[in-house]
Amino acid sequence: MDPGDTSGGCRGRTGDGEEPADADLAPLPPEHAGGAEWRRARLAPLAEAATRILTIAAIDDQLRNQPATAPVEMRGAIRAIGELARTMQGAAVQPVTVSYHLEPLSLPPDLAVQCGLVVNELVTNALQHGFKGKLGGQVDVRAHARGGRVTLVVQDDGIGPSPEAVAGGTAGLGRDLVRLLVTRQLHGEFAIDASGGTRCRVTFPYPSSTAPADPA
Repeated sequence: MDPGDTSGGCRGRTGDGEEPADADLAPLPPEHAGGAEWRRARLAPLAEAATRILTIAAIDDQLRNQPATAPVEMRGAIRAIGELARTMQGAAVQPVTVSYHLEPLSLPPDLAVQCGLVVNELVTNALQHGFKGKLGGQVDVRAHARGGRVTLVVQDDGIGPSPEAVAGGTAGLGRDLVRLLVTRQLHGEFAIDASGGTRCRVTFPYPSSTAPADPA
């Protein structure tokens, strides 16, 4: 060590002889500057994955104490899944109410899981993105089976979808997942339109073994 060096050898030097700035005085990376908002954004994918797992668990609850192949009564399952999605969004959506208009509907277990995942994605998307800048609002969930087809509608009175979402039928990972579930698993159709908010409509064939008689 150079006797004239009073730094004690604890600090290095840059090539031009300048001392580097102390690490504890360096500015925080941009991703840390947002604090709680940044943490929420980073944790959002984990929360969404957890909700999907709990959605499957909600369907499983409907299957308890009955044969494994017995149809799932979907009115209770849809309501439980919608309330679960609302709870997972936390206090930010408390001013938003979710209402249910559900006719008798039973599905085989495999279709019940797919339908439950669709409900979760659509309600979650409405709560997350439908009311930005608004103090509150309403999400309506409707389901019925007629003419050999199931119709599921999730509609909100929020800010409405982007033109890209209406034109392309999807917007983001959640709706992309819905499209895949509906077209590939349920062999149905998925549409979005702007009707005083966002209206998502899913239709798919109703298995003849579980189809109720059409109303007279």
